[in-house]
Amino acid sequence: MIQSKLLKSILNDDHQEAYKIWLMDENRCRELISKSRIKNNFLRLLSKNNELKINGLHNYLEKEKNKHQLIINFTKDISKGLDEAKVNHAIIKGPSISNIYYDNFFDRKFSDIDILVSLEDKNKFYRFLDNNNLNHKNNIELIERIGYTRTAIEVIDSGDYVIDFHHRVISKFHKKKCNLTADILSSNYKTKGIKHTTHELNLAVIVYHACVQNNYHLDPYYLVDFDRIYNFKELNRDKLSDIMSRYNLKKHFFHCRSVIKKIRSDSLNLKESKKLFPNLQYIKPETIKTQINQILDPLPYMNIKANKKNFTYLEFLRTKFKNLMKQLA
Repeated sequence: MIQSKLLKSILNDDHQEAYKIWLMDENRCRELISKSRIKNNFLRLLSKNNELKINGLHNYLEKEKNKHQLIINFTKDISKGLDEAKVNHAIIKGPSISNIYYDNFFDRKFSDIDILVSLEDKNKFYRFLDNNNLNHKNNIELIERIGYTRTAIEVIDSGDYVIDFHHRVISKFHKKKCNLTADILSSNYKTKGIKHTTHELNLAVIVYHACVQNNYHLDPYYLVDFDRIYNFKELNRDKLSDIMSRYNLKKHFFHCRSVIKKIRSDSLNLKESKKLFPNLQYIKPETIKTQINQILDPLPYMNIKANKKNFTYLEFLRTKFKNLMKQLA
């Protein structure tokens, strides 16, 4: 049950507990944190124990802190540029959560920058991309097609970071119309230079992704995010209850709360504990639906994936097969 004990030390910010778990099974700890975005959080707790000697640990954490600060600064610059271009937007998921709800912002690793943009400002948005040499696929032309299944309208590699510009939060497999997107974009605030939505809506996004989209495959960072936001002093519990009801997330919300409570009370059973660090290679039901839609209507996929203008259907199928083999490997 080392999974739940490791996560408990992070939820409680308990460096002594983290050290005990490390001494119990160092190899297993290394394996578990390597698969999750809680790595920096756990290593930072370990670094507070003077008895522990891990070569390069403090240098690693300092580099992570500096690297994370750079990506946060870049996010702020992109957001400022969008504001100047009059594009309604909000920073969602990793960048906003780490910067607002974590006492040590680099505890929460994230791989890309997620920004929700309003399609009501689509012309200004694409002008912003062009003016800033952010190469895009002009996916707005394909967004209504069956095969366009991404919540992101453009995924752009800036050269330093990958930016996911989303046009909706909830997958169209779950809701034809994503009212959560409209609510987020109509409730904008700025904290520490990060433009974000309400704390209650931020928690709704976490619950949706953890329980609905990922089918209860609860990577630990979802639970830590949940706990950090839920216990944030400015969160309004009454508003939160209304929002969870509005988006049919109440049972998912209470599931997350129950799992966290069990972790803190050491009452999580072995089967539940093993689910905390899921195999990252699992194929979600939503992924299968996406594959079917893209085979029926390949043009959006070809538009996104192709590095050349002429991309035949046969080449498309070869690419799909290669990607499937990678997922199953």
